[in-house]
Formats: sequence, structure tokens, C-alpha cells
Amino acid sequence: QLTTRVYNQYGSKTAAIVQCLSDLVKAKEKVIVFSQYDEVLSSLESILTSADAMFESHIIKLSGNIFTKKKLLDAFNSTAKNSPRLLLLSLNSYASGAHLAVATKV
Repeated sequence: QLTTRVYNQYGSKTAAIVQCLSDLVKAKEKVIVFSQYDEVLSSLESILTSADAMFESHIIKLSGNIFTKKKLLDAFNSTAKNSPRLLLLSLNSYASGAHLAVATKV
């Protein structure tokens, strides 16, 4: 049902991405999605949160100043049960050197 709604609105590639990310988040995996373009990540974030409310509490899009980014990365790296599971990371986010060993899928 989730995939059908997304497929009808955005097409097969987006539906496949949404289904894959949904399955990974439900399986409690920590996932990083990289994109060269910020607009792609913003669109993906919007599509995911509108497709399933579960994503609202599990997505982090790395943006902001250095202090905000550190806070977001600390939240993603947390091992708490309710910690974010999906990190949307632009190649332009300047997160080089960030410790992201908690991620199980990239």
C-alpha cells in the first residue's frame, strides 16, 4: 500500500527507494543516504514523511552551522531506542571527519 501510493505519485524509482528505506528503518538499521544535491535530499525527506509518519521521528537531514550539525550527528550516533535511523547527507555538508560507525547501511 505504501509503495502503491508513492508509485502512483512519484514513479517506480522513488517507490523502490521509499520501500527499501522503510524496510531498513523498521528493521532498526541505521542508514545514511548520500546525494550530491541538497534539493534531492529535501524532496526525499518530504516524500518519506508524507508517505509514512514513522519517518518524522527517524530522519535527520544534516544542515545548519557546525554546532547544529554536531548535535544532529550526536543524535544519529546515539544507541537509544528512539534515536534517528536515517541520515540524509549532502556531499556539500562538510561532514568530513565525522564518526559514523553506527551506520549499518550506506
